Amino acid sequence: MTLARLRSLIHWEDTFLALVALAVVPVLNVAFAQAGGAVSGTRDVGPITGLFVLVAIGGIIACLFTRGPDEPPPLGEGRGLTFQGWARFPLAAGVSIIAIDTLPSIGLPSGAGGLVFLAVVVSVFAHRWLPVIPVATRRLLVLPMGMVGAGAFDRIIGSNLPHIMGLVTRSPKDDPTRAFLPLILGAVLMVYVMLVVAPRSIADPEARAWPWIVRFGLLLAAAALGNTVVGVVISWFG
Repeated sequence: MTLARLRSLIHWEDTFLALVALAVVPVLNVAFAQAGGAVSGTRDVGPITGLFVLVAIGGIIACLFTRGPDEPPPLGEGRGLTFQGWARFPLAAGVSIIAIDTLPSIGLPSGAGGLVFLAVVVSVFAHRWLPVIPVATRRLLVLPMGMVGAGAFDRIIGSNLPHIMGLVTRSPKDDPTRAFLPLILGAVLMVYVMLVVAPRSIADPEARAWPWIVRFGLLLAAAALGNTVVGVVISWFG
């Protein structure tokens, strides 16, 4: 695959999320750890994280209750669910998990994430009456949830990426933990699908799998490099 072809598969959101995973999330992890706190992805989160997640959930709900120009209905007019329709299931699950972990930090019940399930159901049946807005605007609405996804992605695998990548080249005899590698990568991929692929697919559907594999690799590489660099800096000055 040529470099030009690869560039055509990467949207500006992918570059932005890669920069967040590369330079923002690892630094915040260190800052929160030194302050005795945590970032998104754990139950011990601060109100700033909770408020940001609330904004992200609001963006998702706003996107669900709009539609793009010439966008087909999620139910596919008797032909079953469209790709956008199927994307609503991992989206609702991912947002609910994040809500349980973060919203109590701002005094909201963890079950508030259930509003997304309600929004999914109502927006599907009300699709024909929803207001039409530009796709570019809808992509902006779901971007905060993508940032939350990058944070959760990093919390699961970020600082362990160098070790995990090392497991790929070892045999099970060298390190018994290599047997857990598929589970770890599966968990990271699930977070990526729920909080990055699903929201963006509702805002602007991309039914092909190949572009998302390339984008996943970009985010994975950015998180690995960012955490590696931060780890080296800490070892130098720590």
